[in-house]
Amino acid sequence: MKPGPVFQDPQELFTHDHFHLKDLFAEYEALGPADREMKTRMIRRIDEELRLHFRIEERLLYPSLLAFKSKAVEELVRTARNEHKDILAACRQVAQADEKEQATLMKALFKQVGLYVDFEEKRLLPWTRSLPGVTLREMTLEIEEMKGMRGGAP
Repeated sequence: MKPGPVFQDPQELFTHDHFHLKDLFAEYEALGPADREMKTRMIRRIDEELRLHFRIEERLLYPSLLAFKSKAVEELVRTARNEHKDILAACRQVAQADEKEQATLMKALFKQVGLYVDFEEKRLLPWTRSLPGVTLREMTLEIEEMKGMRGGAP
């Protein structure tokens, strides 16, 4: 028998991701001017975390929500996908920027991600409550697997 999910549902898992991202941005902000190498690593890590988060949404969350055949959900998913593109473009800008530009671009990226998180938590994720329990459980297990939380992984 497979062990149960670590998290209760996808909404809880995505919210946990949001707190983790906020922590990563705070770690970046705490770095000083001499920590260039660490800043570069943090920028890469934030980019990787965002890409994984978006990939999970694209593969697991959005198809389940779009099954509702709701115009409202379709519009929310379209908005989310556009935000993903914009955020990833901003990540590329940060990675390619010189030191002086980087701090300003990171602040803008943090604000952009914060607005997206707010949109996701208030407008998109509440729709998951309407999904069948078995779908929520399967989705939670799949997300945990994609994130390496299953099979003894942290």
